[in-house]
Amino acid sequence: MKYRLVVFSFLMFISSLGYGQSRLKYQEYGFGIGSLTSANEIATTSSVGSVLKELRPQGRIYAMYHPNDWFGFGADLNYGWIYGDDANHTNPNRGLEYYASISQANVFLEFDLIRYGKFHRDTKFGMFVKTGAGFMSYNPNITFNNLQPTGIDVSPDSYTSLNYFFSGGFKFRTSYRSSVRLEAYLHNSGVDNLEGFEYDQSVLANTNNDLFGGVMVSYSFLVF
Repeated sequence: MKYRLVVFSFLMFISSLGYGQSRLKYQEYGFGIGSLTSANEIATTSSVGSVLKELRPQGRIYAMYHPNDWFGFGADLNYGWIYGDDANHTNPNRGLEYYASISQANVFLEFDLIRYGKFHRDTKFGMFVKTGAGFMSYNPNITFNNLQPTGIDVSPDSYTSLNYFFSGGFKFRTSYRSSVRLEAYLHNSGVDNLEGFEYDQSVLANTNNDLFGGVMVSYSFLVF
C-alpha cells in the first residue's frame, strides 16, 4: 500500500509540473530596427566619432516560443548594411573604402534574468541574455581611392558563412500582451573578408574573423 502511495504521489507531482509548464508557455512575435557597425581590417578603431560616421541600418523580424517564464527559443531574419573607410581609422593614407549588405537567418536561445511572461502582468521591466547562430550571406564592394595596395587579395563577390552571436538587453512592458525590447548584439562572422579583401598570407597570416554588431529597438506581440 505504501509503495502504491509513493508511486501515485510521484505521478501526481510529475503531472503537476507538466501542467505548470503548459500554463506558463506563450509565444512572441516581433520586428525591430537597429544599427550595424563592424570591426575588420578597415574598421580598426572603435572611437565614438568613427562609429557614428559608419553606422548603417538593420531590420529584423522574429518569432519565439517560451515554455516557461525563464527561458525561450526562436528564429529571426535580418537584413542590413555595414560600411568602413580608412579615412576614419588608423590607416587614412591607404585609401580603402567598402560597404556590404548582410542577410541572416538565425536560431537562438534566450534566458530571462527576471521572470517575465504570462502570469507576470505587474512585471514592467525585464532583463535577458541571448546566444545563437545561423546562416549569413554578404556581398562586399571595395573601392580604392589610390592604387590597389600590394599584399592583399580582393574578394568583391557574394559569399556565405555561418555566424554566431551573443546579445543582451532589456524588456519594457507596454501592455499585458506587448513589449518593447532594447538590445545590444555582437556577431562573429566566421570569415575574414567581410570588408572585401584579405591580407596575403605572405604579408600577414592568422588574422582574426571579422566582427559586426550594434543596437536594436524591437516591438513584440505576446500570444497567450
